[in-house]
Amino acid sequence: MSAEVEWTQGSYFKFSHLSEETKAQFKEGIPGQGRIRGTSLIVVISQDCDIQASSGVEFYVQLMVAERVNSTPPLNYHARSSRFLALDIGGAIFKLKALKICFFPKEAFFECKESSQNRGEFDFEQKELLRRWLAQRYNRAALPDSFNRRISGVIDLLPNQKVDLYLRLDSEVENEDCYAVAIIAVPYKGANIDAKGQVELFKDMELLEIAINNQGGLTFDRDWLDEKYYTLVMTRSDTPLEVLDEFKRWNLDYISYKDDDYGVGQNED
Repeated sequence: MSAEVEWTQGSYFKFSHLSEETKAQFKEGIPGQGRIRGTSLIVVISQDCDIQASSGVEFYVQLMVAERVNSTPPLNYHARSSRFLALDIGGAIFKLKALKICFFPKEAFFECKESSQNRGEFDFEQKELLRRWLAQRYNRAALPDSFNRRISGVIDLLPNQKVDLYLRLDSEVENEDCYAVAIIAVPYKGANIDAKGQVELFKDMELLEIAINNQGGLTFDRDWLDEKYYTLVMTRSDTPLEVLDEFKRWNLDYISYKDDDYGVGQNED
């Protein structure tokens, strides 16, 4: 089997096993040339078809740094964060960072024996999660900065619920006096939330509704939900695509400011 076929999206290798020359070449390919820890993994994120295409058609392999961390970061169940993805790889938690991405020349990559000799592979579920996360990264909702700053004080009320949140604003104009907000929660596939968990989730969403109504410049648009026969929590089977057409998928860290995209005190190096 050719090297092009052996490497797939979700293949990875240890950064520490690379030669100093290859390490330097990899670092140079990262915008800003951020620091890479010796315990990091390098993950292939190019699509399989791009990997298998000839180097004359697809010149580069797209790679991303995964740094080892001590614990699973919050707000990260099932790719909830668009900025990073945490995975258990070989019993350790690694955090893929969207800012640490590299385009490496394909021919040089395939000729690099240090990477091929210590190659590993994500399992099926991890590859599915990686694809979902990459798509989510490039499909983030661009919301008014004034709305983001108002909502930032209440979003932590749902820190680790295994749900997708869908958001509707009555206006996406900057600096509106008041934004009418509608949000529904849909449990993830495989979340296995039982009837008791559904009740608890509904209570959490009601607390979120109250907090939004108590936040200046925001109001929760329950009347609009009721008119559409939508509820704060909807099961996957009760959520047809036409429902989701009226919302934007909105994760808890989709707070992206114009002047400070990563928030005060956050370090993504």
